Amino acid sequence: SKSIFYKFKNLLSYDMFEFSKKNIKNYFYNKELIYYDRNNIKYHDIVDEATRKTRFKMTLLKHINDFKDKNYEYNENYIQIFEKIKQENKNSKFVVFTPPVTADLLVALIRDTKRYDEYKRWLYDLIYTFDKVYHFMDINNMTTNLLNYPDDDHMYPKHINTVAKIISSETNKKDNFGVLLDKNNVKEYLDELQKKLKYYEVRYE
Repeated sequence: SKSIFYKFKNLLSYDMFEFSKKNIKNYFYNKELIYYDRNNIKYHDIVDEATRKTRFKMTLLKHINDFKDKNYEYNENYIQIFEKIKQENKNSKFVVFTPPVTADLLVALIRDTKRYDEYKRWLYDLIYTFDKVYHFMDINNMTTNLLNYPDDDHMYPKHINTVAKIISSETNKKDNFGVLLDKNNVKEYLDELQKKLKYYEVRYE
């Protein structure tokens, strides 16, 4: 850091040059604009309905096939990995949250590919290690509205702002979006989720 060229190397880099070119190209030539600003905030134009439907079907089927793959298995070392991270970062506060994928993807993965046991274990492992989890991977008002997504698992940035606000303010719910899970309510949550799973119809197209 004492090198005379250090500050220039941080201000100017080949990677930054390449990203800049990509952003300029997206701005002038692409119908759809996706980029990150200097604060690492993602911007994503809303896609047209035909594009959204095509992407949704393609990505949903891909994710289903991934979880049906014979080589898929739950990581038995999950808790040990988490504990190691905590031990190596004792002065850090961990804020754990699950991604707000579409309800269709969630239901397809844990019901149609028969991965409910892994989903349940995943939540229990997270709570066991970190005490509480901000849970957005659920069937709720936000995740059932496919217009909030350009595909099956990436919510538009403007809605991700809601996720950030819920986490930062420790608000338990916002229009049933975002549940703060811990050892005291996770069983009740899962019992209620199983009822929802029976009736939810996945939109494969």
